[in-house]
Amino acid sequence: MRTPPTNALHRAPGRCPRPGGDGTESFLDGFRCAGQFEKRLPAGKTRVRVTRGFECAAEECVVTLSPDAASEVRLKLHRRVDLRRRGWYAGDSHDHMIHGERTIPVGFDSVALSARAEDLQYLSLAQAWTIERPTPESLAAELDSRSTPDCRLTWNLEAPKNYYRGDAGKCLGHCWNVAVRGRTPEGLNVIASSCKPARTIMNRPSRPLPISSRNV
Repeated sequence: MRTPPTNALHRAPGRCPRPGGDGTESFLDGFRCAGQFEKRLPAGKTRVRVTRGFECAAEECVVTLSPDAASEVRLKLHRRVDLRRRGWYAGDSHDHMIHGERTIPVGFDSVALSARAEDLQYLSLAQAWTIERPTPESLAAELDSRSTPDCRLTWNLEAPKNYYRGDAGKCLGHCWNVAVRGRTPEGLNVIASSCKPARTIMNRPSRPLPISSRNV
């Protein structure tokens, strides 16, 4: 099966295969691929559906698989609209590599693949990360090496957090920072200082602020 980086779902009658062992376990409705994949499926009819973000139309087909035989399927995705040419960019500024109870393993390769499969032009990744003692330089190295001209990966901070009486287990809310400078003028690591538990009083403005994603 060959496509651009996409999300795919294949289903045999009465069975929906789940991904496993390929670092894409966070996508539970199917699996993500970098453009082509191979899967072993039972003989019979199988429906294949491929998606890529909101600008591309989903493609779907039904394949009849023979026992002990290989079948090749090629699908071409068609873009319904190209918003980038109009000055609009699809992206996500609020993503976590490690979140909640840390039940879903996600690596930097999986993050990059997820962004491309969703046709994002940028993705900004916040703490926590799968790096011990992260620094602005180490994060930039991981993300820059996986960025492409069509998909820029960056990092940011979810801070400060509004902890109830300083208890990190009781977060009442938080701020979100984009385009963070990695170090202070004195050279201090902002990640190390921003991720420490601290008491804050207010974590959002008293009135909504106009936000536009145009030409980010």
